[in-house]
Amino acid sequence: MSRIFHALLRAAVFCAVCLSVILYPLAAQECRAADDDEQVDEVLAGQDPPVVGAPVDNSFEAIMQRLNNAEAMIQRQNEQIQSLQGPFRKPTSAFGNFAVDNLTFTSKDGNFKMHVGGMAQLDAIGFANVSPGIGIPGGAGINEAVEFRRLRLRSEGTMYQNIDYVMEVDLALALQNFDQANGAAPSTGLRSFPAGNVQGGNVMNVIQPTTIFVTLKDIPVLGNVRIGNQQNWISLEHIESARFLDFMERATIMDAFNGPNGNGYASGISAFNNTEDKRAGAQIGIYKNGLYDSGFTYSIGDAWVYGGRLIWTPYYDEESKGRYLLHTGVGSEWRTFNTGLTATQGFDNVRVRSRGLLRNAASTLDPNYTDTGNFYAVSQTVLNPEVAFQWGSLLMQAEYTASWFNGARAAQNLPNSDLGTVFMSGGYAETLYFLTGENRDYNRQSGVFGRVVPNCNFNRAQGTWGAWQLGARYSWLNCNSGGNVNGGQEQDMTLGINWFLNPSARFQFNYVCTWINNGVSTTFPGSVGALNGARFTGDGPINSFGARLDFNF
Repeated sequence: MSRIFHALLRAAVFCAVCLSVILYPLAAQECRAADDDEQVDEVLAGQDPPVVGAPVDNSFEAIMQRLNNAEAMIQRQNEQIQSLQGPFRKPTSAFGNFAVDNLTFTSKDGNFKMHVGGMAQLDAIGFANVSPGIGIPGGAGINEAVEFRRLRLRSEGTMYQNIDYVMEVDLALALQNFDQANGAAPSTGLRSFPAGNVQGGNVMNVIQPTTIFVTLKDIPVLGNVRIGNQQNWISLEHIESARFLDFMERATIMDAFNGPNGNGYASGISAFNNTEDKRAGAQIGIYKNGLYDSGFTYSIGDAWVYGGRLIWTPYYDEESKGRYLLHTGVGSEWRTFNTGLTATQGFDNVRVRSRGLLRNAASTLDPNYTDTGNFYAVSQTVLNPEVAFQWGSLLMQAEYTASWFNGARAAQNLPNSDLGTVFMSGGYAETLYFLTGENRDYNRQSGVFGRVVPNCNFNRAQGTWGAWQLGARYSWLNCNSGGNVNGGQEQDMTLGINWFLNPSARFQFNYVCTWINNGVSTTFPGSVGALNGARFTGDGPINSFGARLDFNF
């Protein structure tokens, strides 16, 4: 019955959205047709109605009057034909210009606007020696690394004024480890093996889709409808673009709850709208759930995400365009998981973990600071309140995430392994300050912060040094629940310096001190990997340092 209910619910939402999208242009088309009729009437206004059998006036003035009327009607008909053939007109030339978002092309008729860009983030990561009491997991461990954290190509724009689109793929750090014996084994690269002298390795790079969607604008009631691969509407930091993050990595609640896999993206349909004064907004969506059991942007099985977010800015300084503001919001989601599991899936569908706040490897190779191991759940409920306060160059921001895994078991097929409702939580609080007087740009429609535009770009010849920002963040995560789920606990202190050379380039420097308190993971007899996580163990600090060159255009 639950599967039938979910299917009916999704079908009802889909039909409602389709009707809104279809009926609106039909109504507009009817209005245009009525307007056309009125204009034709205006052309004919003032003419005497023809009288059947009446003699025809062939005077020069009468003939000229009839010619003028005919020309007016032909002109009007040509305009109607051109309006109907608008989408199929011959292409027009375009012109390009560099704005704050860099290279943008616009067609001369204004029907198309396209921005071509990308993002590159090159990281250098190092670790201090850890105390003897800290157990180091496999994979990259605490090794030093230089890597591209993100390497993305992007195109976005508007077509015919009412449809926005975005297409973006990531070429870096999307690695798939296919070592089935040990998913956290160090990368073997391209090496020769004794058996047949075959070249091989345990890791391959894959191209990962990130943001790929279209947004239909000006839809009645719904406002905007977005279809495709997108960030689900929950968590201020999660929705914010990776191009504009305050620190090198998002806080630990991103990995654990708000965007654990698939780069934080999900395929689905969502809608968002704002009040007329833009002080408040609502965002809702339905997505395919691949958050815990799939590392890619797809999921096979009856697993879905239903949720949304409400935002409200009780104070927004209009004159300074948000240099002084107070943002509040709350997001919530109900997630169902695939229950049609098999032995090859270990009869489990959830694994909650968090990587470090500085990454020295990709995907499964990156060490986990908390990790529950695999377990089974029927559904998940997530609640995420958020607040941000900006006063000039000062920004303070905080979020808290609470998560309930319902109907949990160590494994679906394992008797006497009921875990009941598994509760976990985490959050962060951060403060940042611009030494050079700038402030964060705030997007009132989405309720997120955007690009930083320095007051003066870096130019050594002119003696200008760009924008400088200092930041500190405290975050925590508790992945323990009851006596059987021992995913561990961590607390993190991050200190950061951001140097913005211009709106498109910056350097970031982060120091992270993480204190873990991780006991031995619980393993249920007879289960394969159930509740047996691969993470740092022990009680003590782990210190790491990172630097990033970040440029996006």
